[in-house]
Amino acid sequence: MGRGRSPRRPTGAGAALGLLLGALPVAAGAQEAGPEPWNGPRAAALVERARDRRQEPLADSTLRNYRADATGHIYFFLDREEAGEPVLLRADQVALELYWAQNGRTRQVIRGMRSEEQFPIKNFAYYLDRYTVIQNGFGDEIRVGEGRDVADVPHPLAPGADSIYDFRLADSMTIRLPGRSEPLRVYEVQVRPRDFGVAAIVGSLFLERARGDLVRLAFTFTPSAYLDPRNERVEVALENALWEGRYWLPREQRLLVRREIPELDLDVGTVIRAVLRVTDYELNVDIPRAFFAGPPVILAEGPEGLASHDFSEGLYEGLADVGLAPGAEAGTLDAVDVDAIAGRVLRERFLRGVPRVRFYAPNASAVLRYDRGEGFVTGAGLAYGIGEHQLTVYAARAWGAGMPIFEIAARPLSSARAAWFAEAYYNRPVDLGLRPAAAGVLSSLAAATIGEDYRDLYFERGVALGRELGADRRGSLALVLAAERHRSAARVERTPPIDNNVTFRLVRPIDEGDQVTLALLGRSVATAGRRGAGDTRFALEAGWFQGDAAEDPRWFAATSFHALRSWRGADLRWGVDLRSSIRLTSGAPLQHGALLGGRNTLPGYEIRSLYGEQLVLADVEAWATAVPRWLRVRGLLGGAWAHAADHHEVPAYAGVGLGFIDGILRLDYALPIGSRYDLFLPDPADGVIPVPAAIRNGALILSIDPRLWPFL
Repeated sequence: MGRGRSPRRPTGAGAALGLLLGALPVAAGAQEAGPEPWNGPRAAALVERARDRRQEPLADSTLRNYRADATGHIYFFLDREEAGEPVLLRADQVALELYWAQNGRTRQVIRGMRSEEQFPIKNFAYYLDRYTVIQNGFGDEIRVGEGRDVADVPHPLAPGADSIYDFRLADSMTIRLPGRSEPLRVYEVQVRPRDFGVAAIVGSLFLERARGDLVRLAFTFTPSAYLDPRNERVEVALENALWEGRYWLPREQRLLVRREIPELDLDVGTVIRAVLRVTDYELNVDIPRAFFAGPPVILAEGPEGLASHDFSEGLYEGLADVGLAPGAEAGTLDAVDVDAIAGRVLRERFLRGVPRVRFYAPNASAVLRYDRGEGFVTGAGLAYGIGEHQLTVYAARAWGAGMPIFEIAARPLSSARAAWFAEAYYNRPVDLGLRPAAAGVLSSLAAATIGEDYRDLYFERGVALGRELGADRRGSLALVLAAERHRSAARVERTPPIDNNVTFRLVRPIDEGDQVTLALLGRSVATAGRRGAGDTRFALEAGWFQGDAAEDPRWFAATSFHALRSWRGADLRWGVDLRSSIRLTSGAPLQHGALLGGRNTLPGYEIRSLYGEQLVLADVEAWATAVPRWLRVRGLLGGAWAHAADHHEVPAYAGVGLGFIDGILRLDYALPIGSRYDLFLPDPADGVIPVPAAIRNGALILSIDPRLWPFL
């Protein structure tokens, strides 16, 4: 079907919607509409006007039909809400032609479609509405996921919706559109159900004041709306643009679906984030009535033809736009996050689709692990949602050490400004390493089979009270006050259960005693263009320590800094990661220093053989795809400076490696470089113990993609 005439352009559409999303290129100003109670007269009148206006396009004879183009990205990934980089699993791209005619007839023709998996995924298919555009702004009942995620949820502008929803006038803004003499006034009307136990939306309507046109609809759902028990939350944003100075037609559609295991709170979920944009409208063109017969969505070609479509953007160019690139806003929907909408509307409500009470574990290793300082550890917990907060209780037993482990914490469910959190813990294990040496599951497996324990533990008992000064995907800042008792771990397991001929190395001792600390913890995540990203974390601590072996208490200070800068090719076929870590202490007990050596710090050196009260570590890893999906080649280079008790060392290493199955499994060979080093270890009584020089024969290291470590 031909296009007929040249596409018509919207009157200020980009400016109008840009303002609502935070860009203010043509705004005359923004101001508060003034506080108003729920179901106030101004909100009621505006909603009624919008409800009437919503039916007018069907009766407006001046708009007979339209055709338009739409393109979009859909990304599927693993995510932790606490922290950590999302792990992209699959990327999809789609190109559509949209058709609409009077009486609400629609058809969409998929002209292009392609996908690429970053991790092996089998038997995976999206619901059709992930790929297509909602042309009529939903009907009177909202459905998502072909009615399998959400179905039969009343639209707030449907007839009779006043008996289901409360409305409140929130903000107002004035928009000046190019080519239009009179400014547009847009009001935000917040929406909530009268009964939170029914299936309904919670969100915001953005309405043009004079005629009540719907400019933007952004919302999430009440828990009762979710049909799939895996749905933790679903968020939707629909934006319209003004065409011909008269018609508000679809411009952008955003969707977020986050799923978790319904019975288990493991702080890991799968997320779908999709953005579709509509451009190049043609109004009142020649579209035969018979064209709308048949299914509402059809494929223009077969799979090969769809994949060969000439897309205007790369497959991964939408990562930052949907919030997937490090440093992007939390969630695909920007202001449609639960904090921004549901949080503003009613903060004490529990708005998650998963059950309020679930089994809980911080990660897989909290359920079962093994190391020389604890022996086998088994544990489990419960999580309970209370409004915006979640109470978690975790209990475990270290069978080799014969001791209980217990933690209880109350934290915000998601990002929130100025939120309090608290925790108490008993025998919580802490690793002395500057960085984790391996994924928890891999560390337990190595310890239990070949006697290689990659952790050096001590135990904490105490309480902590903190306040989030601000948190979102771009960063966080928190102040934490903690009172704790520290004690050393002992080597309770001398040999691994599978090989009695191997002996575990000794457990590093610490300065045992009581301490009180005040810490400022921060994180900053930022993009640097489309392909580069940065993640920086720091901790500033000041405290008081009373050691069991010391006569007098002492004051101390400690600073930690970790930074990651990453670059990726546009097709994700190559990457470079530059990491740096700094630890500085003054007057601090041994446990505030850090151990280096071996995996993830100085590969090729003895595991945890170097100690520093002041230290700097930097390394770079580069990789490139040799065989798509199956093989990557890697290069490694790094070095450190460490100082303790008038000793300092400057070890370095270089290595090469391979990555298998999209880099999930890694096999590296690292070799120390430079001169011979006399490494050293701390001892609470004697200060420093010299140890043999670093090995010179190199090391072969099997590891897992570090992005998966937080889950394991």
